[in-house]
Amino acid sequence: MKFSEIISSESLATKMAQNIVEGRVAHAQMLVGEDGSEALAFALAYISFINCENRQGNDSCGTCSSCIKLSKFAHPDVHWIFPIANSSDTSNKQGLEKQMAEFQKIWRATLETNPYLKYQEWIKALGEEKKKLEINKAAAEFLFSKMALKSYEGGMKIAVIWKPELMNVRAANTLLKIIEEPPAKSLFLLVSNNADAVLGTICSRTQITRVPKVPQEKFANWLVSNLSLNAQSADTIAFAADGNMGTGLAMAREMGGENELFVIFRAWMRLCFSKDLAGLRQWVAENAKMSRDMLSGLLQYGLQIVYSSLNVAMLQADPKLINPAEKEFIKKFAPFVDAKRGSAYYKLFNEAIADIQWNGNAKIILSDLSFKFMMLLHQKRG
Repeated sequence: MKFSEIISSESLATKMAQNIVEGRVAHAQMLVGEDGSEALAFALAYISFINCENRQGNDSCGTCSSCIKLSKFAHPDVHWIFPIANSSDTSNKQGLEKQMAEFQKIWRATLETNPYLKYQEWIKALGEEKKKLEINKAAAEFLFSKMALKSYEGGMKIAVIWKPELMNVRAANTLLKIIEEPPAKSLFLLVSNNADAVLGTICSRTQITRVPKVPQEKFANWLVSNLSLNAQSADTIAFAADGNMGTGLAMAREMGGENELFVIFRAWMRLCFSKDLAGLRQWVAENAKMSRDMLSGLLQYGLQIVYSSLNVAMLQADPKLINPAEKEFIKKFAPFVDAKRGSAYYKLFNEAIADIQWNGNAKIILSDLSFKFMMLLHQKRG
């Protein structure tokens, strides 16, 4: 991964590269972005530039020995720690060392195809859908043993810790001691989706960088250029994904016909408005079969429709990057999205998205939403 491949913020990429060029590299840093954001991609670009043997301005070359090793996640001075399922084999350092080679193999294979990895995708890659994942003390001790060794290639030793918010207390305390007394020429790079859930004393000792969402127009253009999507499909995905690369890519893999999300969402709202209970039961049964990412994308798309409708209702704003059919629907939907109901829609959609991501029952969630949407659509303007 190179800085030039980052699309959310060129200015942030340039700033991070310049810090390295000028020798301002804090030994403990945390990149924070939502699940599926470019936070992990930024981490990959950052360590590639640090280790690059033939830097090209503010970017790595992508062709030197170090860049090639990093592209294959096989650089001997870069160590990865990530959440795994607890078992008798991973609860102590010796047992974890025996298992780590297999975990690292899965990690490399997953990241090679998707640098915008989402937590649920990692759970699926491990085949641990029914277990809780965490970073335990054995993993922190394993990391310490690796970082205490002499650098293989004479450069900086780097530890990348993905989802530090899932460290248990003993692991967090172990990591804190390492950060407070770091080995020479070492970098600890934490990649988090929720910095508030990371041990406060760790946060206070790290340089925190917040990774923004990908702008909608940039995301749509990237989808057209890199995935060969037509402009209409790319616009719909970028609109629904709300700047989240992981969500958008998952949707791109699963979407069937053009503008599929719009067709599904419009049918849903029409059924809710007409109070067609039989039709809603059938709609729920059909769409509850979607993957979590696709269903989350549909709900996020609904959230964006509400936002655009509220802008039309309150500000007479013209929806951006939406096709004519969507614009027409939004104009008709806007009268049912005043300030009071808009707030209620936001709350319902966000709660449902969280429930879906945490393995909630899709049929129950969609059925509950349908009933509440029926009530909102027929509620008097507030």
